Amino acid sequence: MPTKHALLSASSSDRWIHCPPSARLSESYEDKGSDYAAEGTDAHSLCEFKLKTALGIEAEDPTEGLSYYDQEMDDCSTGYAAYVL
Repeated sequence: MPTKHALLSASSSDRWIHCPPSARLSESYEDKGSDYAAEGTDAHSLCEFKLKTALGIEAEDPTEGLSYYDQEMDDCSTGYAAYVL
């Protein structure tokens, strides 16, 4: 999974849609992260695992290393994988 945040991320889309140059201008600021971002990263890792598993691609189950893993994340990631496939 990528470790660098996307230039045109969904979480900052309200800013860069209204001011496209802000995407490049904000690169000079440190990405400090947040608990919400960390939870999102955990969710993305779980979704990636479930999609790879469903496609028959070998993948390591990340659940033991996820700080924000809970039943809701499990349910949502299962629903996401089912929708995508």
